[in-house]
Amino acid sequence: MKIRYTLLYLALVCSVFGSWAQQKYTLEECVEIALENNRNIKQQELNNHQRQIAYSQARADLLPNLNASAGQSFVYGRSIGLDNVYQNTNSSQSSFNISSNITLFDGLRMKHNIDARKAEMYISEADLERIQDDIVMSVS
Repeated sequence: MKIRYTLLYLALVCSVFGSWAQQKYTLEECVEIALENNRNIKQQELNNHQRQIAYSQARADLLPNLNASAGQSFVYGRSIGLDNVYQNTNSSQSSFNISSNITLFDGLRMKHNIDARKAEMYISEADLERIQDDIVMSVS
C-alpha cells in the first residue's frame, strides 16, 4: 500500500514538473527561431558575403598595381688567391626593385566583369529573401 502511494506521489510530481517545462511560442517567435537557425539561410548569407567580396575585387582590379622588393646578401669565406695563399673574402650585394602597371584598355573586359559581379551580388540577395520567405510560409 505504501509503495502505491509513493508511486502515485512520484507520478504527480513528475507530471507537475513536466508541465512547467513546456513553453508556448507565438507565431512570430516560431518564425524568428526558424529564420535564426536555418542552415540554408546561413549558407546563403555566406554566399552573399562571397559575392560582395568578388564585386569589391572586380572594382579593385581597375586600380594600378604597385610592387616593391628589396634584397641583400652577404658572403664570407676563404679562397685561394693567384699566389696560392688562402685569403679571407667578404662581399655583399644589395638590390632594389619597384614596378607598377596599369591596364589602359582591355576591350571592356573589366567593365563587363564588374557588371557581372554586381548582378551576381543582387541575385544572391534576392535568393536570400526568397529562402527567408519560403521558411516563413512553411512555418506559418
